[in-house]
Amino acid sequence: MAISYTAKAGQAVLLVARAGGDALNLDALQRLRDSLVAQVGSSGKVDFEQVDRVEEGTAALASAHYDVAIVNPVMPHAIEHSSSVLGRVLLALKPSGTLVLYELVLDTATTVEGLPITRTQQELEQQLKFAGFVEARVEVQAVSAEELLRLDAANGSTASATGR
Repeated sequence: MAISYTAKAGQAVLLVARAGGDALNLDALQRLRDSLVAQVGSSGKVDFEQVDRVEEGTAALASAHYDVAIVNPVMPHAIEHSSSVLGRVLLALKPSGTLVLYELVLDTATTVEGLPITRTQQELEQQLKFAGFVEARVEVQAVSAEELLRLDAANGSTASATGR
């Protein structure tokens, strides 16, 4: 499942995601890209880059080029974005650019063993500020322990969730 996002005509949009995974995720990513291309029109552009290449520094991202960067829009969002990824995306954004980042964070009252999720909302906000996003604002949508377990099952591993 992909998240929907509305771009404006003429915008330069950077879409960053994992290209690997199952066919449903790839299809959702392609549908999102096609939707963004239609929204920005011929005067705009949509570029795709793999998050692993951004992490490694091998992605050729133009400096101060993009109006919007949409990072990890396809479920599952069980990726913690490093300061190097966030910093490289920041450099690619125009000074007035917007980052739309999807990442699972932990509620302080939840422990999820076996999932690659270790950050809380406050820790993500700190990471964004550390990477240079001065006006970082994190909006949280609750995900139940059962939904986390379903996401993990889709990744082919086993996890357990308990409250503290």
